[in-house]
Amino acid sequence: MNVPFYKDNALETHRINRAISLGCQVVSLPSGDREMNSKYEPYIHIVPKLTDFSLLLEVEPKGTYIQLMEDFGIYQIQSNVNGIRNAEKKLNEKNALTRINKK
Repeated sequence: MNVPFYKDNALETHRINRAISLGCQVVSLPSGDREMNSKYEPYIHIVPKLTDFSLLLEVEPKGTYIQLMEDFGIYQIQSNVNGIRNAEKKLNEKNALTRINKK
């Protein structure tokens, strides 16, 4: 069960991916990111209230982790790497400005 801490939070894909990779079925509230919800909907059970999950006990399992990675794993990894590179660039720019301002 993916229980978010904040309302309209990001979908906690790192936890979900780990659970799916271990063969678990994941039940989650929808996140504030509709695009990510739609990407993960074939692989996890997204319910409006966590009390609704008992109905899913009779439902066929969703897609596997291997299917998830085949569908958009490489895209997601590349997006994460690009995000890290962008953050590193911004941090370097900020540090350069700080050094200039100290002189």
